[in-house]
Amino acid sequence: ACVQYSDCAGNPDRLLNIPFLDWLAKNRYNYIYTWMSVYERLKETGMVEEARKRGLEFMVGHHDASDFFLPPQGNAYFPEKYNETHPEYYKLLADGSRYKVVDHKGQIIFCSRNQNLIN
Repeated sequence: ACVQYSDCAGNPDRLLNIPFLDWLAKNRYNYIYTWMSVYERLKETGMVEEARKRGLEFMVGHHDASDFFLPPQGNAYFPEKYNETHPEYYKLLADGSRYKVVDHKGQIIFCSRNQNLIN
């Protein structure tokens, strides 16, 4: 069984997180599906470790995963700023410009015709 934390529900600072993890374990849930940004914050606050103590694992991805693996402005794991170094990775807009990630919430942002991106 799975429970999903969205970007707003997966608040790592809620006082009910530990009781919620206990409830999930008691009710035989197996994993928590969440956004990459929420998972990173849960790691920082020790909640991932607490969940694993209770036999819960995480499945991470969702809408903001593209910001993690090909970060437009770089991140702690991948410092390259792909908006600057590889604008051709992002979708081509009707006016001929490339999509710039500002507030990405699930839309297609990559250029599906770019072989280097696909490979």
